[in-house]
Amino acid sequence: MILGAGRQRYGPEHRFTRAGDLPHWTLELTSSGTMLRRFGGESRFEVQPNDTLLLTPPETPYALRGASAGDEIWVIFQPRPELIPCLEWPRGLHGIRILPVSRNAAGRRLVRAFDEVHSHLESRHPRRDLLAENALERLILLADTSAADADASSDSRIQRALDILHESFQRPITVPVLASEVGLSPSRFAHLFRAETGRSPMDYLEAMRMEQARLLLLRTDLSVQEIATRVGYEDAYYFSTRFRRRTGCPPTTWRKAPGNVEGRGFTFAKPAE
Repeated sequence: MILGAGRQRYGPEHRFTRAGDLPHWTLELTSSGTMLRRFGGESRFEVQPNDTLLLTPPETPYALRGASAGDEIWVIFQPRPELIPCLEWPRGLHGIRILPVSRNAAGRRLVRAFDEVHSHLESRHPRRDLLAENALERLILLADTSAADADASSDSRIQRALDILHESFQRPITVPVLASEVGLSPSRFAHLFRAETGRSPMDYLEAMRMEQARLLLLRTDLSVQEIATRVGYEDAYYFSTRFRRRTGCPPTTWRKAPGNVEGRGFTFAKPAE
């Protein structure tokens, strides 16, 4: 079911924050210009025209801003249960699902299907809603095929390491431990991990931990020591130091300062250099 859709022209100073309790899926494509995405306080990457589909699962916050003037198309939807397995795309940081759009016929079909969702909704056809739903489901199926191809071409050892990080970020994890788990030397593992994700294993792990810490600060009354323990730090002082480096303020200040929370979502500070 399509709950909302739009085409938006944005300027270089455009900003948007998605709330962390939105119970629906969002699919987005930047069709011109450049959009900078931030997840969990991290400047994740710049999205170029027609090169990346971003799928945001329910209850997943993010922030974005325009890096240059351009256009974006988006749709908010609730898929039929049998389509949920088709949304298991490659996962980026903090649960955002990222699907590169190939510069070939398959990629053009994806972009065209997305455009058709909006074309049908904007038409005067008496069955425009059904036609748009059909186009969206076709888009999801096409994307599922592309995601399967992307998984086949990715390094299964790094995918396994990512699974370990997502499942066990609370426990002590080191590069040698991860490398051993996937059958690589530490140096080779670190090289392949950066090539696949764009960041080092420990930076990826710390970003995950800090995102979980922000959620606990916002949604619970746990002490800083308790939160530090829950996200994998024995030393609360060291946790607070790393948190401040990522967000620009200590955990207690972040929890109290209304300027760090925008609506029900997050306003992410740029990590200190």
